[in-house]
Amino acid sequence: MNETDKIFLVEDEYIGPNRASKGQRAHLIRVLDTPARTNMSGEARITGWLGTTDDWYREALGEFSRTEAIEELAKRGIVATERRIVHGEEFFLMD
Repeated sequence: MNETDKIFLVEDEYIGPNRASKGQRAHLIRVLDTPARTNMSGEARITGWLGTTDDWYREALGEFSRTEAIEELAKRGIVATERRIVHGEEFFLMD
């Protein structure tokens, strides 16, 4: 994947009562190569609320190049503290 390839950002945030138990994983940004899907209808969505399941709030943030994605996160005040790839899935952890 190069800088101009489009990616889709999805914000996942744990909003339940035991946030401390989730540690760094309580708030993260997923980097996808296809639009995310809503949790009920399965509809592909580029922006907007995807649903809340088991105290996890999910929102599609949009379609970007990698450079645009970094700029968009900065505009939203989101600072990624760590980048990880687990089982082929890329994501950024938040504070």
